[in-house]
Amino acid sequence: MKRRFKALFGVLFSLLFCFLCLGYAQLTDTLEVTGSTAVQAQTGVFISDVESVSGMTVNAYTSTVLNSKVTLGSTAASTLDVQVTVHNNSEYVYKYNGVKYVVGGGTYDNEGITVTVTDMASGEELGAHASRTFTVRFAYRNAAAVSNSVLNSLLNFEFVPADEYVEEVAVSDALGRFKEILNAPDDYQSLLDAMADSDTSGRADTTYIGNVVEGTSSDTTFLNDLFTDETGKNYLTLNINGTATNVTAMIKNEELTTGGGEITIYLTAEEISYRWYQSGTVTVYAAVFAQNESGLWEQVGELFAGEASANAYSGNPFSAKNSFNTDTWESTQSYYGVAASATIGQIVTAAYNN
Repeated sequence: MKRRFKALFGVLFSLLFCFLCLGYAQLTDTLEVTGSTAVQAQTGVFISDVESVSGMTVNAYTSTVLNSKVTLGSTAASTLDVQVTVHNNSEYVYKYNGVKYVVGGGTYDNEGITVTVTDMASGEELGAHASRTFTVRFAYRNAAAVSNSVLNSLLNFEFVPADEYVEEVAVSDALGRFKEILNAPDDYQSLLDAMADSDTSGRADTTYIGNVVEGTSSDTTFLNDLFTDETGKNYLTLNINGTATNVTAMIKNEELTTGGGEITIYLTAEEISYRWYQSGTVTVYAAVFAQNESGLWEQVGELFAGEASANAYSGNPFSAKNSFNTDTWESTQSYYGVAASATIGQIVTAAYNN
C-alpha cells in the first residue's frame, strides 16, 4: 500500500501545481478557465468542494489531495472542523481508505496537530457518480502542542476501487499482551492449567481454549481476566480501521512444523451467530508463537489473514454456532510465496525458511 501511495502521491503532487491557479473552483463537467481554454472534469474520485471556515486557508485541491493551512486556537481543547465534499466521476464503486500524508516541511509540518475524519469510516462505499460530504477535524495532540498552532499540510483522502480495498487491522496490543503472558511463568502455567481442564469448560478437548463474546463460560471469564491488566484494560480487541472491537479468541497448542511446540492465537471481530444446521465462514486472523533459542516466546512471521468455518465452541454439531473451527482455517492471502488457501502449518514452515 505504501508503494502505491507514494506513486500516487507523486502524480497528485504534480497535478496539484498544474491546477494551483484554480483556487477554490469546483470542477464540474467542464470548467472554463479563459475564453478559449477548458479543463475537462476529473475522472475517478476527486474533491469537488471544501467549506470556507475561519482559521483555515485552502490553497488548492485536486484529485483527493487538499493543500491547506490551519491555525488553531490558543487552548488545548481548540479544534477546527471543515466540510469536504468528494465526487465519484466513474462507473465503479470506490471505498474510503483513510486520510494519508507524509510528514515533512512541505507536506505535514506540525505533528502536534492531528487530523481525523470524524463521520466516515474506512471501508465506507462511494457509489458510481455519487457525492459524499464528510467532516475533517484538526485538533491538538496534547496540551504541550499548543505552542505551535499552525499546520501546513497536503492531505490525501484516499479512495480505492471496492475490489482493491483491504481492511486494515492492528492487534499489537492483543499480541503484545499474549507474548507477555507466554513469557510470564505464572500466567503461562495458568493458561496451560485452564486448557487442561476441559471437563468443566464444555470444550471437546484440551488442545484449545477460547472466549465467546458476551459469553459467560468459565473459559470466557478466564481469558478476559488473563488479558486484562492491572489498570482494567482488556487487550482482547482488534483495532479495525481505527475502531476497537471486542473479539472472539481461540488459543491452540499446535505442532505446525517438524519441531512442533507452537502456540497459535486466532482472533475474529465478527459476530458469530448461526443455528446448528446453518453453515458459515468467519474472517479469522492468526498469529503463531514459538520459543527461540533462549527459551523466550516470539511471534513467527506476521499476522495472517484467513477464514474458518463457524461452529459451536463445545464442538457439538447440534449446538448453536458461536465460535469457529481452527482446524478449517485457510489463508486468504499469499504469504512467503505460499498461495492463498494454505494451512497455518504451510505458512509457518515457509516463514521459518524465509
